[in-house]
Amino acid sequence: MICKTMTLISLNIGLYLLATLFLIGTLLRKGPKWCWPLGCITIVAGLILQAYNLSFQLTLGNFDEISAFEALSLASLIMVLLVLPYLKRHLNTAIIITLFAAVTQVLSLFDTNDVSFGTPSAWLSIHILTSIVAYAILLLASIQALLVYFRDRSLKQKRSIAHRLPPIMRMEHLLFQLLLIGFIMLTISLLTSLAFFDQWFTAHFIHKTILTGFAWLLYGAILFARYQFGLRGQAAAKYILITAVILLLGITGTRLIQEFLFTPETTIEISALSSTIQSTS
Repeated sequence: MICKTMTLISLNIGLYLLATLFLIGTLLRKGPKWCWPLGCITIVAGLILQAYNLSFQLTLGNFDEISAFEALSLASLIMVLLVLPYLKRHLNTAIIITLFAAVTQVLSLFDTNDVSFGTPSAWLSIHILTSIVAYAILLLASIQALLVYFRDRSLKQKRSIAHRLPPIMRMEHLLFQLLLIGFIMLTISLLTSLAFFDQWFTAHFIHKTILTGFAWLLYGAILFARYQFGLRGQAAAKYILITAVILLLGITGTRLIQEFLFTPETTIEISALSSTIQSTS
């Protein structure tokens, strides 16, 4: 079973890398005409295979064994799914996303999943899922913000590879669409966490509470500045990227700390948290 899983993950990596090469050929207009259709086929095949690899956990609702690398893989799966409708108009974003998805699959090869977390509460499972979805969308928005930053800078340069990117207005429109959807999902994630409000400021979760809450406020402020004052260009991109780093520390930092820094006693405390939630629900 382990050998089969490793083979499927390796195949998944190959599909995403091939998709990246085909999409680069299409973007640079130096590849054959069949680069575009093959790029579409390989990215869809990679998406299906990645979903299959994760299906054993997600379809059965087996969140008690989800690890940081598996959560990252799920985030990349959602990002690929989100970028598909914009594949033709935003090849640059799709190229970065397929590379990121390949990297998450490489990390999956080294995922031992030695530490498991009991989540018998439905609210806690929903919170984990919405957090991953929110992180995936906002990470995709961050990648788009980075591209907007370089595209905006290239406007004053006569010769730059960034001129091959889509028009700046189109890129900004996609950026703030993603940011708005991600902000809504992050809000839902925070609302589901109210079910265990008494644990927000405990020693093991206080950093997540503060950083995620601060990121939520910053994202809200960025959206307000966009629609009220017309925030755009490099300034908007910088604020979004800074906020993304804060959110990254708040969401993934929690899992990495739990898996690689905490002692086995921490697992007992997390299980106790789940039991407390279940008894109060």
